[in-house]
Amino acid sequence: MVSANAANIALKPMLILTRSLRLASTECGNQAANTKRVPAPTFTPNPAGRLALLWRRALRKRLPARLAVPGSYTAALRRIFCSGSESCNSRGEPNYEEAHMTTRPVSLLIGLLYLIASVSVVAAPPSKPLLEGTVSGSEVCPQSLCGNGAIFVGIFTGKVSGKQTSGLSLVQVAHASLNTNVGAVTVVTGGSWIIRTKRGDFAGTILGGQLAANDDDTFDVVLQLQITGTSTTLTFTGLLDHSGLDDSPPTIPTFMGNISQ
Repeated sequence: MVSANAANIALKPMLILTRSLRLASTECGNQAANTKRVPAPTFTPNPAGRLALLWRRALRKRLPARLAVPGSYTAALRRIFCSGSESCNSRGEPNYEEAHMTTRPVSLLIGLLYLIASVSVVAAPPSKPLLEGTVSGSEVCPQSLCGNGAIFVGIFTGKVSGKQTSGLSLVQVAHASLNTNVGAVTVVTGGSWIIRTKRGDFAGTILGGQLAANDDDTFDVVLQLQITGTSTTLTFTGLLDHSGLDDSPPTIPTFMGNISQ
C-alpha cells in the first residue's frame, strides 16, 4: 500500500503545472484583448500617378542632347505636366503630391484621343444591284393573238446581289397598236414579268416603256420593271427583231437586252 505522504508528494508537481498553464492562458487573453487590429492596406488604382511616375523615370534617363533643347520632346512633356511652377520642383519635374492633380486633365485628353482614334469612319461600300444581267429569247405570242399582251420567254445570265447566276425569264408586255413606221414610238402600257434563277425568284410589273421602230424591222425597247414588294426599279434596254417575219418560211421574232438597276 502507498502512504498518504507519498501520494501528496506525487500530486504537487501536477498541481503546480496546472496553475502555471491557467496563468499563462489568462495573460494571453489579456494581451489579446488589449491588442489593436491594424486594417489591411488597400490599394486604389491611380492611372494618373502611374503616368507621372513613368514620366519621371523617363526624364531621369540620359537622353541625347538634341532632345534637351527648348521645344524638344522633353520640354514639351514638362510644359504638359508642369502647368505652373507650384506643381514642379527645381528640375522641372512634377511633385508627387500634385502629380495626380496635374496629370488628370492630360489623362482625360489621352483617353479622349484614344477613343477618337478607335472609332474609324469607313465610307459605306456602294450597295450591289439586286438583279443585273442579260436576257435573250423569243416572242412566242404576239399581242394580236394573246389579247393581254405579247409573251416573251428567254434565258437570263447575270448576277443576284453581285453573285453570278443564271435562270429563265417570262415576260408579258402590253402596248398600244404597234407602229412599224421608221422612227415611230409605240407606248408600253403595262405587263408583268418573272425571272427564276438559282439564287432566287424575282417578279413584278411593268410600269411603262416604249418601242421605237427602226428601218430594218427592229425596235429599240425600253421597259421599267418594278420588283413586287420592294421599291426597287429595274430598267430593260434591248432590241426586238421582227425581220424574220418576212422570211420564207417566217421565223419567230427574237429579242435580247440588258437589265440594270
